[in-house]
Amino acid sequence: MEAKTFWKNFSLGKEFYIAGCFIFNGLKAFDSLKNFTQEDEIFEFFYNSSVEMERLLKVVVILIEHSDTIDQEKFAKSLITHNHF
Repeated sequence: MEAKTFWKNFSLGKEFYIAGCFIFNGLKAFDSLKNFTQEDEIFEFFYNSSVEMERLLKVVVILIEHSDTIDQEKFAKSLITHNHF
């Protein structure tokens, strides 16, 4: 199996699975909220939801923008910057 095939299938699959765990934890935290006055419980929901969204978007960006013609190392470093512009 080629490295790019492994990376796009299994590595992104792991990333997608981890995002799913954050989705579950965020929804579980939201479900346990009795009201919106407990900042720590609200923070847990928003934190898990934001990490989940960032990981899902990372997978989407990789699937859309990755190609054989770009520098793999430069592309990987551009994903770490958290620069969304």
